[in-house]
Amino acid sequence: MNLDDVALLVTDVVLRDHAGPAVAQRLRARRPGLAVLYMSGYSEAHLRDRYGLNGSDPLVHKPFTAAELLTRVGDILTPAAH
Repeated sequence: MNLDDVALLVTDVVLRDHAGPAVAQRLRARRPGLAVLYMSGYSEAHLRDRYGLNGSDPLVHKPFTAAELLTRVGDILTPAAH
């Protein structure tokens, strides 16, 4: 896979064989600055404690609508206007 073409990783926090943050860490080692959006049905406090997510890690809670997902993706990929 050519990570130069990837702008955003969207991953569940809890995966069968790996945790989403671990996957993101491995990919960011190959492509620093890769944006990540996590999703989960678990509580935010649980995820932050167990999986080491920090307050700045973007997270969308399941179930979510397509509009909610698109809004979060847009927020992440659109540079903030100054």
